[in-house]
Formats: sequence, C-alpha cells, structure tokens
Amino acid sequence: ALDRPPAEAAATYQRALELYPEHVGAIDALSQLMIAQGQFQPARLLLERSIERIADTPEVQRAGQLYYRLAQLFEQEGRDSEGFRYLTEAVKLRSKDLLPRLALGQNRFRAQRWRDALRHLREALEHPLAEEHPREAAEALYCAGICEERLRRKERALPFFEAALGLEPEHLGALEALSSAALDRRQHRRAAALLECLAGLTPERNKRVTRLGVVADLLRSPEVGDKTSAATAMAGLVEELARPDGPDDDLDATRLELLPRAIPLLREQGDHGKVAAAAQLLAGLV
Repeated sequence: ALDRPPAEAAATYQRALELYPEHVGAIDALSQLMIAQGQFQPARLLLERSIERIADTPEVQRAGQLYYRLAQLFEQEGRDSEGFRYLTEAVKLRSKDLLPRLALGQNRFRAQRWRDALRHLREALEHPLAEEHPREAAEALYCAGICEERLRRKERALPFFEAALGLEPEHLGALEALSSAALDRRQHRRAAALLECLAGLTPERNKRVTRLGVVADLLRSPEVGDKTSAATAMAGLVEELARPDGPDDDLDATRLELLPRAIPLLREQGDHGKVAAAAQLLAGLV
C-alpha cells in the first residue's frame, strides 16, 4: 500500500481496520500517512481512539510505536504533559528502543527535571543503535551534558559533549561547550581548532568574525606560538572584513580593532598582498 497513491493506500488501511480494528500495523501505517499529509489532528484522534481500544487487549504489547507517535503529536502541539504520559508507556512497551527513551529524556529536559532527563538521555552513550541515529543521539548527549552542568557537576558534562561531537562533528552546542572548556583550561590549540570549526558553521557574520579573531590570537599566543597558522587565520579574517557589509552587519568597530593586529603578523609572514588589503581597509576607516 505504501507504493500506491495516498488516497488508495488510506482506503486499504481503512478496510483492514474494518475487518480487524486492533490491527496495530494498519493503525501505524494509516497514522504515518495522515502525518505525512499534514493531517495532524485526524492522526492524533486515530491514535488516541486506537490506543484506548487496544489498551486491555494482547495487542497492546505490540503498540509501543503508536504510543511514541501519539506522544510526538502532543509535543508538536506544545502539550508536553500528555506527551510525557504516552512516552512513558512507549518506553515500557519498547524498553530496548533508543528513540522513545531519548524522546522521554528530551521531554524531561524541557521540564527542567535534570536528574530524570539525564537518566534517559545518557542511554545514547553506549546504546548499540546510537550510530544509526546520530543526530538524535548527539543532541541527547549534548543535553545530558547540560543536565550535568545544571546539577553543578561540570566535569561530568565534558565526556557527554565529546561523545556528542563524535557522533555529529558539526554539533554547534557541543563545539561551543568544548571550546569554552578548552579556554577555561588554557588549552589554546584545542580551543583554536574548535573555534575555527565553529566559526565556519556560524551564519551570523559579526559572531563569525569575532570567533576568527579569537582563533588568530590563540594561535599566536605564547602558549601556542604558531605564527604561520595565526597568519593564515588572519588572512582569512582580512578577506572576511573586505566584503561589503550587509544590512545586518556593523563591522567597522571590529575592523578598527582587528586590522592593526593583523598587519604586523601578515607582514612578518611575508603576505604582502593581504598587508596591502588590510592597510587599504584601515585607511578607509580613519
């Protein structure tokens, strides 16, 4: 039925349910079809009525996905308390499944129930299916790290952030948390690498430029002393600052701060083209 037009597939599932109203597979398929077509309220009503009908029958043991899907619909409507109720049942029925448990953890995270959330979110750390769902697992591990911080156990948060980054190398929250921790620990090279990656993923130009400036400063700091890499970072920064400002940009103050620091470093490394470009930009501001 999945290969048929939606209306024809829906009719097939409806006929199956007329013959056997507790058929979990048909209920699940029909609800998926409704959701895919944006029919969220009919899907929710179908799932609510079906769950009520099969709750006291043997079929309920196969209905964990129905509870999970209904919980997602409630949460989509902002009704997290109802979502929590159905997610709890979904986890009971499908205790080995990763996604319902992570969803329950996220539900508790939004409720700021840090210990309860952590108990479920940490499952992504060693679950065999985590790599099959890297986005959801990485977000769960990041949130687990935040839970540890809220519980004032900052050192316990870092392994969760590292694990999140291992699953999703471009996870913004994990990059921010780990770069901040590296700066606190004066691990300048590590902080520079993380911030450079973070800058490349930052859509806001002002914030991106600021982060690139920090990268260059860290690389040329006495603790690192890598002037070649620092000059490369500064050259990229000059290129970024040479672009015309958009309507949401206001980088003149940043140019006045960073360009005088860039010129001596670029001159020392022999990048005369970028020195000239930086000097020209600076001259246009004074």
